[in-house]
Amino acid sequence: MAMRLTGLILACWLAATVAAIGGGRIINYTNITTAYGYVYSNVVVSLVEPDGLTLTRTNGVVKIPFADLSSEMRTAYAYDEKEASAYTAKVAEDRRRYAEKQRQERQKAEDAKKAALNAEKQKRAQQKAQDAQKAALASNAQKQGARKYAVRGFVIVKIPDGLLVNCGQSLASAGSSDAGEASSGGKRGGKQKKNRLPSVHGIILLSGCSREYVLSNGSFVSAVVYDLGPYPNFYMDAKGDKRIFEHYVVSSE
Repeated sequence: MAMRLTGLILACWLAATVAAIGGGRIINYTNITTAYGYVYSNVVVSLVEPDGLTLTRTNGVVKIPFADLSSEMRTAYAYDEKEASAYTAKVAEDRRRYAEKQRQERQKAEDAKKAALNAEKQKRAQQKAQDAQKAALASNAQKQGARKYAVRGFVIVKIPDGLLVNCGQSLASAGSSDAGEASSGGKRGGKQKKNRLPSVHGIILLSGCSREYVLSNGSFVSAVVYDLGPYPNFYMDAKGDKRIFEHYVVSSE
């Protein structure tokens, strides 16, 4: 009975220490001594690769090249120097490609960030230049004694020189007119009340609006403006017809 039990234990131990995985074997050793005399104790061979063994131990994982192992272990794992060299070169190339890909992705992200910052910087510079130009228009209009009007209307579309504003539609939804405000337009008209600025009607070009960059089609605008006369450039409408509008600039006062 004792002999049968001993044989069963021995068979289990052999089965646990010799395993076939894929086309190669994994042989588990309690201790592994390298060719240089260093001993790895209480280890399990968890991975066999052409260039070495990966060992699992209580304090982590370590890989030992076959070149650092004894000739007996190299033979046991059918070590082939040419295969190992080719495998090592492939792993190194894969790592190089991965590192290069990561570098390119980082560079791409950095370039995109720089491009966005430069675009924003250019946009702000353009807006600053446009604001200065429009402020100069208002200042010149004031110096030349241009008449003041009040604009109340809805944005039709943005163009490089300002906003096309329609002051001919109903303004009921925008509220009643206050002192210093009126409907913007291409023609002056309407009865004027005391202390109120004259109003204009129709479609006009409005420049110098402080909120021009955040306004969109359909936005309501209201401002005191100077009349600059007919807009020197024409605007091509959706039908392809040339349109010339009265040009107004927002007062800087």
